Amino acid sequence: MVETSESKLPLLAGGRHDGGADAATHVHAHAHADFSATVACPLCGSRLTVEEAAAARRVRRRAVLRRVAIVLSVVLLLLLAGHVLHPHRHHGRRHRGPGGPEDGENGGGRRGWFHHHGHHGRHDEEGERRTEIAGLAQPFSFVEEVIAANGHDTEWMKEQGFRLISVSETDQRWMSEDQILGLIRSKIHFMDVTDGDLESVPLIKPSIAYELPLKPAQQELVLPIAGNVSTENLSEWLTALTTSFKTRYYQSVSGQKAARWIYDQVVAVAEESADTVKVTVNEFKHTWPQASVIARIEAIESTTSSDEEELPAVIISAHLDSVNQWNPWFGASPGADDDGSGSATIFEAYRVLISSGFVPKRPLEFHWYSGEEGGLLGSQKVVAKYLADGIPVYGVFHSDMTGYTSSSKKEVIGVVTDFVDPELTGFLKSLVEEYSDIKWKETKCGIHTTNDDVSHITFSHVAKFSKLAVAFAVEMSLN
Repeated sequence: MVETSESKLPLLAGGRHDGGADAATHVHAHAHADFSATVACPLCGSRLTVEEAAAARRVRRRAVLRRVAIVLSVVLLLLLAGHVLHPHRHHGRRHRGPGGPEDGENGGGRRGWFHHHGHHGRHDEEGERRTEIAGLAQPFSFVEEVIAANGHDTEWMKEQGFRLISVSETDQRWMSEDQILGLIRSKIHFMDVTDGDLESVPLIKPSIAYELPLKPAQQELVLPIAGNVSTENLSEWLTALTTSFKTRYYQSVSGQKAARWIYDQVVAVAEESADTVKVTVNEFKHTWPQASVIARIEAIESTTSSDEEELPAVIISAHLDSVNQWNPWFGASPGADDDGSGSATIFEAYRVLISSGFVPKRPLEFHWYSGEEGGLLGSQKVVAKYLADGIPVYGVFHSDMTGYTSSSKKEVIGVVTDFVDPELTGFLKSLVEEYSDIKWKETKCGIHTTNDDVSHITFSHVAKFSKLAVAFAVEMSLN
């Protein structure tokens, strides 16, 4: 039985699993698709279809108008605050500005020097503070000025295109889109907390430490199901995903279509499910174009009586989006390893579990998240929804960058150890030892490149993660 919908329901808690512990970065030429009618992109010069170029021009116009609005807002705010915009000259005394030369010995002068907040201030003889602004040559100084003046007004900042970004547990700051792309280019991990999704859920119950399996115990079920994992299917699916869509950027039309393609693939598998399970496939809609995709597998004859609480779900997840760090809207971003490989990993696990007729005791869910590259946006929305609705979660297996293995290094399965549940991570290691022919290695979050295509994917390596996902799904959902 299969049900489909476009509800706003769907995630996450528990352990995280990442692949590519020993991954190296490769930069290489990418063969672009052959477009019959192309023009130069007005933003970056790359070849675009006529429709894409028109959209690029609209994006550029919006960006120009937004910057003009920001500058005018700064000017208005400064005037309202009694500030004076003018070059200031010091007479008859020595003065050194921040990073500037000394002057004033012969009545000479200098313009105000930019520093951290884009201006240099002083007190005149009456103690009145005045602000000196040297010009418009440093746009980020104006960005800093806008943030300093308006950072307390969340809605205004959001309307102007700024986002509140967390780069650590103690460091949050408003940033422009250009600054966020700078974080991506610098490989700095961050989280977009603008909407306060997790903080907005009232009266969140304390996390429940569910009892985990003591050791792997479902070998008779896991081994035959995992044996159906196909490197050919993995290659075909991932190649289609990475070549059919120029980018999977979460705010782009192409990214929206990619999510819909994944949804259609998940539905097609669900339609082949046995009568002993109910498979529900949802598009979890967001305020941006690209949806997250959620599939839920439940036993038709539930072991939970009507007066008992719902059994917590087991979740297998990956993120479906990609990003070109220089031109996210229109630049090529196949994202084969990050995280096309993770999306393929869990899709193949989902496929073989459905085709085998496996019936879970606990609900079993597969999540493909939107907007991860934008700051974990999609998963935050799903988590907040689950928390608000009181949907319990038993544990999570997250698959990210499972496709690359270096020929010069020993093949391993990377197990992430930061921001995860230690007990669940320990059980995951025991699954690797029981069901995989390679060893696990502790690691932390990895990196990705903009020219990340399938030519660097080792599908036999991806298959090992799919088999591990099957083991996690079976062992956890039957416990």
